[in-house]
Formats: sequence, structure tokens, C-alpha cells
Amino acid sequence: MAAGLWPKKRPRRPFLELPRGLRFVVFEPVSILTTLLTAAALSLAIARFGTLLLTFHEGLRERMLAWTGIPTSGFAAVAVFGGAVVRSPITLVADYATLPWLLATVSIAVAAVFCAIYAYSHLSRSMMLAALFLLLVSAADSLLSPVGKGDSNFFSAFWLRCELVIWILTPWLVAMLAGIVLPTWWARLLWIMVVPAYSIVWSAVRLTFCAGLLFYAGPVLMLLLWSAFGILAELLSLCLFYSLIVYQASSLYRQRMAHG
Repeated sequence: MAAGLWPKKRPRRPFLELPRGLRFVVFEPVSILTTLLTAAALSLAIARFGTLLLTFHEGLRERMLAWTGIPTSGFAAVAVFGGAVVRSPITLVADYATLPWLLATVSIAVAAVFCAIYAYSHLSRSMMLAALFLLLVSAADSLLSPVGKGDSNFFSAFWLRCELVIWILTPWLVAMLAGIVLPTWWARLLWIMVVPAYSIVWSAVRLTFCAGLLFYAGPVLMLLLWSAFGILAELLSLCLFYSLIVYQASSLYRQRMAHG
């Protein structure tokens, strides 16, 4: 009687099963090695022609600044790795000395938005606390710093150097994600080429947006913009591409199973 009340325990297996999403993935060492070699070649090409890519990046940003009506005060020579110099447009930053009300207005408005998101979204509370901390540090620096930041030269130069490093590492990250999941060589090559190209254009769009906010809101948002629209935005775009890679891989595996 007692034995019928308790369900029988399944015997433990001497090994751990793969996750459900990986049970139909075929690990091909030759294909993975080829994918990694392709990523290495592309990374070397990006490092070798990084100055040309940054020049294209800044030329695209210059056109977007003209389209959006954000004024520029000239151009700066930004030194990147290897002693190369890139011509970068300089945009103005709002001066709190001439607009003393702007610092408090922007800080209070942005803090109110963060507090509202903190109150209504439980999943983003840690991120909102970090954003409020960055805003507090930037506001204190803008309030106590005797010298204002008249242009975005430092922000743009730091952005370009960080982005070049990210572009060099992107093919490796995509190769490690796509090389294991995707079953065909052309799909791996496609994503390894597409993601770095998208990263360059997406970086120019984000930097233009940040330059516009700094022009209207001032340097109090500088640290917050670099944190949110810099490396964090690159990680989010990489997660988006990984979702697309997994979706394409599932479609390719379904086609394989349908054709036997």
C-alpha cells in the first residue's frame, strides 16, 4: 500500500544531458576551425584598415549631423592606435555658465524619468540605480568643475578608440556564437561579415544622437550616454544578432530534417 502511494524514482544517469536546444546541433571541428580562422582574418583586416573604417565612420556622422541640423565648430585630429590620425567633426556642448538653469532642469527631469521606471518596472531597478548614480556623479562634476566642456572632442575621441577595439573583437564573438549553432558555412560567413558592418554604421548613428543630446542638454549626460549608448548598446545589439542567428539555425535544421 505504501509503495503505491509514492512514485518510483527514475534512476540517475551517469552523465548530464545537453540542453534541449543543443541536442540536434552537430559539432563539426573542421567547420568551427574554419569559422575561427575567418574571424581572425577579418579581425586582422579591421585592425589593419582601422583608420579607413574610422574615416568612413566620421564621414557618415558628418552627413548625419548636417541632416539633423546639429551645428559643428570645425574638425579635430583624433589620434588612434598605431599613430594614425582621423578627422573628426566637433560639435558644441551646452554651457552651464551661460545657461545656469539648464543643469538643474536636465538633472531633475532625467532623475524623475529614472525614478518612474524604477517604480513601475521591477526588472530594471538595478539598472536604474546605476543610472541614477552616474547622473549624480556627472551633476556633481558639472557643478563643482570650474572649467566647462565647450565641445564634444574628448567624448568623440574616447568613443572612437573604444569602438575600434570593439570592432576588432566582434568577428571573434560572432564566430563563437554562429560557428557552433549554424549548420552551413555560408550562414556563418554571412553573419561574421554582417555584424561588424552593422556595428560601424550603428556606432555612427549612436554617436550622432549623443552629440545632439550634449548640444541641447549639456555635459551632465556625458557619462550616462557613454555607458548606455556605448558598450551596453553594443552588447544589446550582439544579443539581438544572436537571437537572429538561433532563429536562422532552427530554420535550417528544420529544413534538414524535412529533407531527411
